[in-house]
Amino acid sequence: MSKSLSAVTPGRQSGFDYTRLPAVDRAQLQERAATLRSQLTALDHDVNNAKRHVMRRASEIGVQLLAIKASLTHGEFLPWCRAELELQPRTAQNFMAAARLLNGLPQGECEIVSLLPPSTLYALAAPAIPEQVRERLIADVVAGKPITPKSIRSEIRRETRFSSNVGRLQPRPKQSKSRIARENARQAEQRERRRRATDKLAELLLVALPETELRDVFHEADWFQAGLIVRRRLCGEGA
Repeated sequence: MSKSLSAVTPGRQSGFDYTRLPAVDRAQLQERAATLRSQLTALDHDVNNAKRHVMRRASEIGVQLLAIKASLTHGEFLPWCRAELELQPRTAQNFMAAARLLNGLPQGECEIVSLLPPSTLYALAAPAIPEQVRERLIADVVAGKPITPKSIRSEIRRETRFSSNVGRLQPRPKQSKSRIARENARQAEQRERRRRATDKLAELLLVALPETELRDVFHEADWFQAGLIVRRRLCGEGA
């Protein structure tokens, strides 16, 4: 049996402090946490049963984690992951990196790359990889050439040793207080834009649907899945 990717304990009590959040944001975040716990449990089942679509599910989890990270202030996201999902920082970062990588690929390449084993895809999606190395490796995968985490590390070493265009990988510097303040301001502005967009969407729904039908839709719809459908339509990926 394969090792669990998330190790979520059902029924675990949250240790995250929601008191500083507005009631609406608090309810939405707690609802998302419940949905993610179910998806993480399903992901573990897929891993243990060697399902081929496991990384597509991991990527969808990563998309949600990216949205949640953007909704929280600096320094809150990883504690939230630990408290609500029992996710270690590296696991959460792997999910988000996989989401960035797969969602940035054309659909045909995405379907092929998403079939890589989790450890290989996470290594390929790592932010530290020079982009030209990643592009070459993706081209290899699409062409049917096998890659592994070890071959990815070897390719990075080869690139940093012989390429004059790529400097050696350096650890990320600690963020200064001014940079943290700018990041907090950026996230606050992003939350405000999201709030205005949410208000506009609510107004459109109130105008478009009769009250009884809207009530049924509100209680029964999978809002995150609806968002994915809209996103695919806007990106021209079809229904």
